[in-house]
Amino acid sequence: MTFSFTQFGGGAWVARFFRFCCAGLGLALLPTGAALAQAPAWELALSGHNNPPGTTGISVTTASAVDIRGNVFITGFFTGTVSFGNTLLTNAGTGTTADVFVAKWDATAQGFTWATSGGGLGEDEGRSIAVSGRSVYVSGMFTSNSNASIAGQQLAGAGVQDLFVAKYVDTSTGNTPATSSFENAWATSGGGTGIDVATDIAVNGRNVYITGIFASYSSTSIAGQPLAGAGSADMFVAKYVDTSTGNTPATSSFANAWATSGGGTNGDVGRGIAVSGSNVFVTGDFTSNSNVSIAGQSLAGAGQQDVFVAKYVDTSTGSTPATSSFANAWATSGGGMGAELGQRIAVNGTSVYVTGTFSSNAFASFAGQSLAGAGSLDIFVAKYIDTSTGNTPATSSFENGWATSGGGTGGDLGLGIAVSGTSVYVTGVFISNSNASIAGRPLPGAGGDDVFVAKYVDTSTGNTQLTSSFANGWATSGGGSGNDRGRGLAVGSGRVYVVGSATPPATFGSISFGNSANGITGYLAALAAPVLATAKPSTEVLTLSPNPAHGAAQLTGVTPHAAVAVLDALGRPVCIAKADAAGTAPLALPVGLAPGVYLVRSGTQVRRLVVE
Repeated sequence: MTFSFTQFGGGAWVARFFRFCCAGLGLALLPTGAALAQAPAWELALSGHNNPPGTTGISVTTASAVDIRGNVFITGFFTGTVSFGNTLLTNAGTGTTADVFVAKWDATAQGFTWATSGGGLGEDEGRSIAVSGRSVYVSGMFTSNSNASIAGQQLAGAGVQDLFVAKYVDTSTGNTPATSSFENAWATSGGGTGIDVATDIAVNGRNVYITGIFASYSSTSIAGQPLAGAGSADMFVAKYVDTSTGNTPATSSFANAWATSGGGTNGDVGRGIAVSGSNVFVTGDFTSNSNVSIAGQSLAGAGQQDVFVAKYVDTSTGSTPATSSFANAWATSGGGMGAELGQRIAVNGTSVYVTGTFSSNAFASFAGQSLAGAGSLDIFVAKYIDTSTGNTPATSSFENGWATSGGGTGGDLGLGIAVSGTSVYVTGVFISNSNASIAGRPLPGAGGDDVFVAKYVDTSTGNTQLTSSFANGWATSGGGSGNDRGRGLAVGSGRVYVVGSATPPATFGSISFGNSANGITGYLAALAAPVLATAKPSTEVLTLSPNPAHGAAQLTGVTPHAAVAVLDALGRPVCIAKADAAGTAPLALPVGLAPGVYLVRSGTQVRRLVVE
């Protein structure tokens, strides 16, 4: 099986959808882990859009992100007219072309409270989304020179299809539609005379990173940087800096930072990106034996297409192009004699997790582990360990961790991955009634293609392959008799949120959404995720303020002169302080500290601190 460059760009929307949904897939048996845990119940499952009288559209939800308040932001694309809650969106083009949508699902209201669209007369898609505080970043592609407008910004483009990066601001003051709102902030485009797509986005503070694919030798410019490429299509990584000073269009701005490319004489694509501090991790796939170089590393491959995992280091000293830079770190490959795709990547500290697809019985190997497979295509999940001691190629290194596979006699895809502590969650698609087994659990399915969500537990005790291990957790499925798939995952507020596309009627546990007169619909579903036990009940009165915090906070009620530590999710200190004689400890948070939930510990007492 081969994959052409045209899969990532033009053509009719319907053709793209059926290419996504109806390609042949496959499966593999998982190694036995600990006793299987019971899969949690589905707590939420709803169509990404309603279909009131007069709506004519279909939609696909491609990605989601959760903010620190538990609100979920989604993106994707739609045709015709669709509605999210009380908001009706109408496509700017013809009835068969697609436009971008961005919507907010409020955790308190348990419903959609705002939504917006963007695009022009041609094909436009939101492919990925990330959140930092109230800033919502989206990337994807639009048809060049089709009067496309995204986030209120007119984008002309340079070729057939170009990539975009856009920012919206959630300006909601409450949890009802009447008190929910957003502002357009900024948008920019990149590409050349060919087809260019931003496939994934990651954010760390004000730093915004994307990866994707561009047509080589097409006068391509991304983030203000010309990229020549080496073959028919190449992967890229680019950085932008959000330089906004406020939440209005007039006070919103960005700066181009840096961009780099990788590939060989054939087609190569970046599909997933994740960031941890200044470390940027990317996965995707490359054409084997085509003189490929990614992150400065030559990769030969083993078959038709192989997976790559690469690390770059953001060495920027400022927010301008002149003060922006990066360093290549390391890259590795995995696969076999067939076609293997690296779809998405997640990172937790030095642990890097990848999911994707491999050709069964093609002697595929990921993270140093041979995987046999059970069908035509199977899912894989692999762990790599970043063992770098510095930010130069000479001080950059990795270790293989572990790998596992899953699937059945048909075709199966790993399409999304997220990590929370030692829990690794994966979603994708499997063929129903094909003896599929994922995370050690049999999944019969409901018909056609079905959604799966699986949990693995990283039981590693060290950072070497010998001390790396995992256990199967649980797996569950959802869908109906049509074509359904999980495309993205996000974890937050004690839930695992799954998005994708379904053909109603579709059922997730005891929850169903019914017939859709319009056919394919995007959906948002959720499973309970256990929250890490992070604190003992306190008998003392410890008070954090402000909370949420921006740059600094203080803890009061501490034992005089006692030590105080701010810890990240892995228990690593990010800030150390000491209380004064009155029991007050000022907490000066590091510049650029990633937004999220941190623990503030003094003695045996712990409080949660939300950093925006």
